[in-house]
Amino acid sequence: MDALLSIQKLLLAINVYNACYCALLVVINLWTGNEPMASLQESNEADYLILQFFKCAAYGAFIVIQVVHVCMLWSTRAENMKVAAVGNLALSLCIGFHYFIRVWSPAMEGHPPKTSATSYTLYTTMFAAMAFSHYVKPDKGERAMAAQANAAMAGNDENKQF
Repeated sequence: MDALLSIQKLLLAINVYNACYCALLVVINLWTGNEPMASLQESNEADYLILQFFKCAAYGAFIVIQVVHVCMLWSTRAENMKVAAVGNLALSLCIGFHYFIRVWSPAMEGHPPKTSATSYTLYTTMFAAMAFSHYVKPDKGERAMAAQANAAMAGNDENKQF
């Protein structure tokens, strides 16, 4: 049960971080009137590319953690948790694809990102929604079923028969 809850807490923390990061980009954009990523690229392209590589690697790890979470819940009857996890994974893949098309691809070609405050506002809203989805009230016993599935996947099943 601890591992499942820690994965949920980790995903919650990542989603809150992403929402805050995107909200900061919105604030900077509104305050300065410039697209923050384009400004960073203009000031120091090498740092911008390094940032993009780190963000890509971190987002890939985030997707892997979400896939593991979905796999852990898949064999359970924890339907509310399962639907939220699959929805979060689908939304994260959509955000990642949009980011790839609008920011990553232009960055690798030396062009500024094709985003705006609207994109970052939508990212903020979606990451915040994913963070709040971890508070979906599970049906009675869903957390226990999810914990049992986690124990079975981790090899800690107490009811093993030899």
